[in-house]
Amino acid sequence: MTEFKLDELRKIQAEACKTFGNPKRLLIVETLWDKELSYSTLMQKTGLDKVTLTQQTTYMRRKGILVSRRVGGTLMLAVANTKILTAFGLMREVVIDKIKKDHELLSVVSR
Repeated sequence: MTEFKLDELRKIQAEACKTFGNPKRLLIVETLWDKELSYSTLMQKTGLDKVTLTQQTTYMRRKGILVSRRVGGTLMLAVANTKILTAFGLMREVVIDKIKKDHELLSVVSR
């Protein structure tokens, strides 16, 4: 790959990573983990209000994280690519490992 293409790839990757910098978006991905849900069901399961859910799902659809389709008058939402779930899961494992390590360090220091 040329340096230009690598730079562009890094920019796109950074934008995708920004998507997961919002706890509400993480909640949406968790809720849609392995299923497609209607907008109203997603709103009920997440507890997010209509305005917030619309803002966040619209942003995530534009970034290619979520896909949507209409079934009659119902808007259905799903995670666009299972690799997103893999990346999400790995990142969560990294965070959990850090929390465990910090906790272990704290318990040693507190003795």
